[in-house]
Amino acid sequence: MKGEDGKWHPYRATWVGRYILDGYLIADEYRMTDQTGDLVVHSMNFRSYSVERKAWVMRRFNAMGSFWLELGPEKLGGVRVTHKTITFNFVDTFARDALSPESPLQT
Repeated sequence: MKGEDGKWHPYRATWVGRYILDGYLIADEYRMTDQTGDLVVHSMNFRSYSVERKAWVMRRFNAMGSFWLELGPEKLGGVRVTHKTITFNFVDTFARDALSPESPLQT
């Protein structure tokens, strides 16, 4: 990751994904540590396909900050699906001020 100092800093990440609730939900656990081994990200993503909406519904729980985050909200373009990829945008909560009251994406 490129730091505020303009230099690249190594981070180690692990990801474990699995189906839960009889296959109706996909759960992904994500952990990231910095170069000193300190935990900087610990979260869980939950993904489910809504047949009624014909769209993916995705949320992330940030275990370190104890808050939920919508992944792929409509105001950022939603979740886009092709035959090879599923892509989405979200407000980056790794940045300390991403969810501040002054953020233009907070409504």
